[in-house]
Amino acid sequence: FTIAKKYKAFIVYLDGMVDRVTINTFILAPLLKGDFEDVDEEVCQLDYILESVLETHNALKVTDIEELLNAILAGDTG
Repeated sequence: FTIAKKYKAFIVYLDGMVDRVTINTFILAPLLKGDFEDVDEEVCQLDYILESVLETHNALKVTDIEELLNAILAGDTG
């Protein structure tokens, strides 16, 4: 899907290990409806999304693919 009409994005999770309602309500809906017009271009878009758009307190930035895979296998959403 596309965020703010310019950022390509995707969500990955293991079906049956996550609550789809939570994903749809607190992750997808805010991303698709988010207002990114006033965001300074110098601000890291990912940091802005984590701090101001997602409606969950458990979101964190992961840079290690192995850490991401382990989190997904543990039932988290990437």
